[in-house]
Amino acid sequence: MGPNLIGFSELSEELGRVIFELAALLDQETGRSCALVSRKINAWIEPILYRTLIIGDIEELQRLCGIINHTTNSVTKSPDFFGRHVKAIAFINELEQDAADILSLLKACHGIEILLFWYTPHESEGSESDDGDLTDFITSPKLSPRRISIVSNIFPIDAVHFSYHIFQNATHVELVWDGRDGDPDEVRWDTLRNLPCLTHLSVYPQFPMEECDRWVRETVNLCPPSLRVFILWLDSPAYFRVEGPPDRNRRSEEFAGVKAIQDGGIDSRAVVAFMGIFSPEPCDVHPIIRSHSDGIKDCAGIPDGKGFWTLAEELIEERISRQGTQAEVEDCMMASLIEPRRFSDLPEDVCRLVFELIAELDQEAAHSCALVSKKVNAWIEPILYRTLFVRDEERLEKLCRTVEDISHGDDSMKSRGFFASHVKGITILSDRQYNSANVLSILKTCHNIQVLALWNGPKERDATAKTPREPGS
Repeated sequence: MGPNLIGFSELSEELGRVIFELAALLDQETGRSCALVSRKINAWIEPILYRTLIIGDIEELQRLCGIINHTTNSVTKSPDFFGRHVKAIAFINELEQDAADILSLLKACHGIEILLFWYTPHESEGSESDDGDLTDFITSPKLSPRRISIVSNIFPIDAVHFSYHIFQNATHVELVWDGRDGDPDEVRWDTLRNLPCLTHLSVYPQFPMEECDRWVRETVNLCPPSLRVFILWLDSPAYFRVEGPPDRNRRSEEFAGVKAIQDGGIDSRAVVAFMGIFSPEPCDVHPIIRSHSDGIKDCAGIPDGKGFWTLAEELIEERISRQGTQAEVEDCMMASLIEPRRFSDLPEDVCRLVFELIAELDQEAAHSCALVSKKVNAWIEPILYRTLFVRDEERLEKLCRTVEDISHGDDSMKSRGFFASHVKGITILSDRQYNSANVLSILKTCHNIQVLALWNGPKERDATAKTPREPGS
């Protein structure tokens, strides 16, 4: 018997709502279709569909204004629908003769947390509202976004600054630095220090920048201590290449400045970025790269993957971590040069390396070091006993007694398998015949030797005193 199929209408209302809201979040076209199912589902989905408004043409703007004007008679939207549910608005193209419509939309969406304003609107002929009304509203306390990206020439030419109320609660501020009559706007950068919440600042000049490294240093110094990220957008790939026409010397100077910013030499919080249709690759300095559409989504708070703010944060964190590690190493090196240190202050692995090196270079010195402590003895003895040279019968007997003591467990310093583990070569030299029993005892204990040399014969030549072969022979 097949599984029981459950109809969608049999699901709990809470689960059904989650499914519809998820569909709207993942795909707006699907969300719009779902909103037509019923008034209840429409009420679930519309707040999601209107949460972020990206307005790219005059028709879309006029359509939204028409919806706003009819909310008083709407059966699906309350009069304050846009004020409660719209959280981000992005004006991304130059909209002609639309200042009144923009003002109408912003008044309705007074609860926005993100505002993107990349172009200066124009007033419409015969309109009751003009650019001045729009500017007055934007600079009034009626808007208080957390993130704002705005063009400089929307403000009066003699009053481009950050003291307006719209900036006071913003954590993320981006200024599209434009100009009028061919000259860049005069911006009061010193007013940045009065922004109590500012953590992220981005500046996008719409003209060629000169001495950008000096400008970044001066501007960052004007920011409040809360600033964590500063992004300078450069609109030409030539900034990121060593050579660039037409003035190679000038270009080299500008490149050096850009490189200094990106390497953290100007300020650890400052990075450079590029936004455009074409990638600046290949380049000698690697900026944060975003397409125009990526930049819009990043500013509107709906990035595909990591937005440019996140990419900048990661780059700065990596840079600070790298600089911190380098500084620690340099501090250690300087301290070791300046402050005298005792041998006991060194780490144990460094001490062991020193003692083992001594044992490798000078056995007499190693015998002395082995008397320092049991621990040092345990480090050095495996090296001292690695290769055994026996030059007379007396030393042979002494070695044999040592081997027998260890095999009976009478030596607290060496384990029973000490000789088998550590002795790799034995050479016995004698101008007389040596005791075969002693030799046999030693060879039985040191059964892992790789090199064996017996010069002159034993006193008793019998079958029990056969010399073991070298491994592999």
